[in-house]
Amino acid sequence: MASFGRVARCAATIGLSLAMACGSAVPAFAVTQPVDGTPEGYTYSETGTAPADAKATESGNGVVEDTYHQFGTMNSSETSATSSGAEGVHVSYSTVGGTWTDSGPDDTITDDNVEYPNGTFQVTVPKEIKYENMHVGKFDLTDTYDVWIRGVIPNDKAVHLSASGIVTLVNPLDNDLSNFGSEATAQVTWERNFTEKGVPKTLSGNYWDTNGGPTFSAFDVYGSSSEYAADDGGAPGSISEDKVNLKGYTTSVGTWQGNITYTATLVPATGK
Repeated sequence: MASFGRVARCAATIGLSLAMACGSAVPAFAVTQPVDGTPEGYTYSETGTAPADAKATESGNGVVEDTYHQFGTMNSSETSATSSGAEGVHVSYSTVGGTWTDSGPDDTITDDNVEYPNGTFQVTVPKEIKYENMHVGKFDLTDTYDVWIRGVIPNDKAVHLSASGIVTLVNPLDNDLSNFGSEATAQVTWERNFTEKGVPKTLSGNYWDTNGGPTFSAFDVYGSSSEYAADDGGAPGSISEDKVNLKGYTTSVGTWQGNITYTATLVPATGK
């Protein structure tokens, strides 16, 4: 479990490294689909703002002392806290200054839970996609992985994900003379499956398009408890199912590598 090290105001980035070496075609790392909590091998990035003041009201202690209104009956006329010029009993429920729960690697127990301040969120991506002992020649490989987003943000905000959609992989030891003809690229796409007003929907796109990444509303960022509820009370969050296509060809022995950099940005809410 990575720590919530800092809270940034606009965006945070996390690099997803890829490497491809030559030899026998046996992948040493397979991207797994997280089912519960945050799987091992994933890491966090975070952003958002949290209020420094305002204390959370303890449950059952909401009545504010010394704020009573007085009213009664005069000349057979009934009065109330509203008709006598006051507002009556004002009731409010504020999540400002509160916290939200990250379920940790296991969403069935509370021992690994982590509390973060409301007004923040985190994005979870795999640390690495790695192919080792691969053959020299042409290759075309595809891996799918989940990008999770969880947290609590204001209702008038949304989170937009972007990534370096087309990445050129390079061999640091190569130069134009020794590696003439070899090339490798990684292209990243995304897909979101969700329910809006009871209707299943799917959105998809390419990260290399302008503003081509998915956007998550405040409801999406926290997640619908009707679709998925963590047993330990953690925020369900939402998922972007991302796909990386690694292709190219090699003519020499070596390792070609690069980074897919994800960025999460807090933007005005405009709907899906």
